[in-house]
Amino acid sequence: MLYQHCPRCRLAIRCRASYLALEHCPRCLARAGIVTAMFTSPLDAVELRATESERKPAISPPAAREAGRPRAVQRPPRA
Repeated sequence: MLYQHCPRCRLAIRCRASYLALEHCPRCLARAGIVTAMFTSPLDAVELRATESERKPAISPPAAREAGRPRAVQRPPRA
């Protein structure tokens, strides 16, 4: 069984027949008006995410929080 995936919004659609395959993501087109090409894979969404996470290096949670957030500036207390 084949699945179609959108790289932008991560929508996954199961294709029951190859002639029913979509070229563009219906969610991206309806919500944002952006035409995004979908890709076909034999993996479902869960299996695809698992293979993606194996390829990407893991960032520790504290480092991830600090990387995305600017540091707070400490101000002296008011008198």
